[in-house]
Amino acid sequence: MSVIKKLAGQTAIYGVSSILGRMLNLLLTPFYTKIFSEEAYGQISDVYSWTSMLNVLITFGMETAFFRYIQEENNRGLNRETIYNHGFTIVAVLSLLTGAIAIGFAQPLTHLLGYEDIPMALWLVGGILMLDNLAALPMARLRYEEKAGRFAFINMTNIILTLGLNIYFIRIQGKGIEYVFVSNLIASGVRLIMSLYETLPTGLGTDKKLLKELGVYGGFIMIAGLAGMQNENLDKILLKRIWHDGALFMGVPRSGKELLGIYAAGYKLGIFISLVTQAFRYAAEPFFFKKGQDKDAPEQFAKIFHYFTLATLIGFLVISAFMYEIVSVKILGYTFIDKKFWEGLEIVPIILMAYVISATYTQISVWFKLTNKTHFAIYYTGVGALMTLMINVLTIPRWGYYGSAWATLIAYLTMTIMVYWSGQKYFPVPYNIKTTLTYALICIIGYFICAYIGHGTGLAFMLKTFVVTGIIAGFYLWEKRRKPVFTSNQ
Repeated sequence: MSVIKKLAGQTAIYGVSSILGRMLNLLLTPFYTKIFSEEAYGQISDVYSWTSMLNVLITFGMETAFFRYIQEENNRGLNRETIYNHGFTIVAVLSLLTGAIAIGFAQPLTHLLGYEDIPMALWLVGGILMLDNLAALPMARLRYEEKAGRFAFINMTNIILTLGLNIYFIRIQGKGIEYVFVSNLIASGVRLIMSLYETLPTGLGTDKKLLKELGVYGGFIMIAGLAGMQNENLDKILLKRIWHDGALFMGVPRSGKELLGIYAAGYKLGIFISLVTQAFRYAAEPFFFKKGQDKDAPEQFAKIFHYFTLATLIGFLVISAFMYEIVSVKILGYTFIDKKFWEGLEIVPIILMAYVISATYTQISVWFKLTNKTHFAIYYTGVGALMTLMINVLTIPRWGYYGSAWATLIAYLTMTIMVYWSGQKYFPVPYNIKTTLTYALICIIGYFICAYIGHGTGLAFMLKTFVVTGIIAGFYLWEKRRKPVFTSNQ
């Protein structure tokens, strides 16, 4: 268990920075939902949906490529600095090119994307993209060198600065939504400066062969990541544009921007599991590459999968059971999510379970990175992206954001099933699937019991607490008694 404890410790450090940082950032949710209308909040979500996908495109898989190729530095006569310089060169060129396009073609892109009410958005987002992606590989190097404390400090500084600038510009100065992006731009600049301390490249990469190798390997990761990011953001992009403005939704005429704002606010509760998964990925990705050739790697990976998936399932149960209590929490006089957005909370359990499945995909998919079969990633994420697109297009005009939520879950489930069956052929890992599915079923049943109990009274809260703690205690006792053993013969 010492290996798992070490990984858990590093995940905790990354998690503290990510989760506490995002917790501070989530303080902006009551702030935004109180000050901005559903449409304005929808515009903010739409902009960041595009930037999330562009970030994957610009980094071009260089973080994973850096982790992969650094394992071969001794065998091929390479060194860490050479690999790092070449990866950074690729990201720098793409960052500057994307920023130049966003700034140079801001006017036509603003009209094309429907951002006439925030005309400076493209200029600001272009700058954010350049700064964030130039910091990506330096931050990845900190992860590889296990400098988790410094990594956490930089992330925390970035989030606190973003939060403070938002409050200053929007609450104190009374500025509009463009200053959401101004705050982000300033914080991103500070993050880049901090990340480059002691990680500044010693030169540009000029070895054409190495650049090509990194580009090919990273390109597959990028395409897969881009398709995967579509699963998380395409629904928000399409919801605003496919929904017929003024059509009735739950008996009320709504615009696409309004539905997007309501959907994005409910989505915030799903972010807790996403953040834990992100923290886990930060620690696990370099860990998996370092341990992938060990004889007991499959058994170690199976143990990690078992306990981490159980943790995400418990997260699903707790958040879905108490989601109304969570959004009712007041922060400096603001509820966590303003009441005008509460109608979207019914999609929260669907989104939470989608994130649980996404977390399993993150773990199981390590096999094609370790075996250099990254082209498989394109198949899985391509199928997922196609399903996301088709289901959203077919369901949004009739069911609005309910169709989007189900599209996300179905896409992740399909991808996970595909990557599991293929992985068992090329890199067999003795995952205990039956136990995991049993735990998932129990958590889903627990959620339905809590939903039946309802919310808003002290008695309901006590009954739900009893149900949730009973299930968690049952898991603990079963795990303690069972002491699962993972072997390749399982």
